[in-house]
Amino acid sequence: MGLDTLDAVYKPWIYHKSSQTAVEWWIAASAFYGGILFMIGSFSGSSPYLTHDNKAGLPNTYNALVYVTFCVGSYLFTMGCFLMTVPVINEGYLDRCLMWKLQSSHLKLPPPKYRWLGFRGSSISYWGGVVYTFGAVLYNIGTTVSLADQFQSVSISADMQVLLEQVTFLIGGVGFLLGGASYVVATKGRSSLQGILVPRNAREWLDLDYWVNWLNFWGGVGFFMSGVFLMFPSLPIEAYMIENAIGFGVGSTCFTLGGLLLFVKMSLARRRAEDEQYDHVRGDSFGSIALSAMSEHSPR
Repeated sequence: MGLDTLDAVYKPWIYHKSSQTAVEWWIAASAFYGGILFMIGSFSGSSPYLTHDNKAGLPNTYNALVYVTFCVGSYLFTMGCFLMTVPVINEGYLDRCLMWKLQSSHLKLPPPKYRWLGFRGSSISYWGGVVYTFGAVLYNIGTTVSLADQFQSVSISADMQVLLEQVTFLIGGVGFLLGGASYVVATKGRSSLQGILVPRNAREWLDLDYWVNWLNFWGGVGFFMSGVFLMFPSLPIEAYMIENAIGFGVGSTCFTLGGLLLFVKMSLARRRAEDEQYDHVRGDSFGSIALSAMSEHSPR
């Protein structure tokens, strides 16, 4: 297949022909590109070659590479976390598109609607997305305030700094940890603790879904760990730099790789759909009808 396995990265427009695939693409993109920004900020903050000059604003290289990247990355991540609830809300959408396509020739029915908001209280995956979003919004607050605090014109009291620049990261990290755990539980059920360190069998070694959930879970662990360390500002700077690289650095690397695997999963799924459509050029197979219904009649 070659580069076809990554065409979701360099050909994003082909995944925006339906709402369903567009949502999946943006979930992957927010994790991948947001994770890259997190990585830049994390490892830059651990670099001995960069010096933090408080209240120096954006001209300071440290502030630009750490605070700006973390802030922008957090907002990208929040978008993806919210979108994670959308496929759950629209569960069965492909089947509804198929039935509409089959019945549209003799019944005048409106096409199925792709919903952006809804409630699925019985779904663990839905609550995982909600908890992820809650944690990400707290990171938006923390990173925005931390960035603003680097300017001379901004004055924040010590108590508010603790609340807005430390507590938000701690509770946000809990959200990332619980969000990642929710998807592990939703996928593995009662055996959720089995295989959380390493795959249990050959099938899991080759399962993209397993690795996406594994990476997101351990990414959440890393961010939670860093949130805990931020509550102890009196630690030596060397300890902070090491922990920052381990917690935020490794955690953001996990999120980035998870997003990359989602891109690969999308590319492989598109390739399979195209192969099936090619095998049934008359358009009378289940797969080709569903593909046609999604691409032609899905609301944008």
